Amino acid sequence: MDLLVRIERTNGHFEASSLGDSHYRAAGVTREEAIDAFRRRIERDVAAEELVTLNVKTDSIDSFIGIFKDDESLTEIVEEIYKARDREAIDE
Repeated sequence: MDLLVRIERTNGHFEASSLGDSHYRAAGVTREEAIDAFRRRIERDVAAEELVTLNVKTDSIDSFIGIFKDDESLTEIVEEIYKARDREAIDE
């Protein structure tokens, strides 16, 4: 399973967290320690819980309009996509 994980440096340590779910967080003195702690937490929970995929039907695509308007991580993701696009345009 691949997860998108945010790494932040705060007050002299690193914090790893999952985008969109503040439940999953881990900290470490180094970036690698934070990532390893985060991975161990996810692996422990996945081993102990049952995970399922749900397909939720909606009336139309209109029900999704605006659901991410307050999600700060979406702005960061879009900025990264634009940067990658711009780098590819330069390389071509």
